[in-house]
Amino acid sequence: KYELSVKTSGLDSLAMFSIDGLDTITLKTYIAQELIKCGILGGNTIYVSTSHDEESIMRYKNSLNNIWCLPFRICGN
Repeated sequence: KYELSVKTSGLDSLAMFSIDGLDTITLKTYIAQELIKCGILGGNTIYVSTSHDEESIMRYKNSLNNIWCLPFRICGN
């Protein structure tokens, strides 16, 4: 959708992602900052547990979707 080169890694219950071309620490900090604005304490890693329902996971996913294009502002593109 946004033509980003996203790399995923980790376990199903401990998944993380990075975006090629962006500094990992900068991305992690920026994603955390933007998710906090959405009322979510998170980052580029998600710790899924049995206490997370479908609504919580979709809220995280939708929040990420709303900020996907923002990392490009970090690197000036």
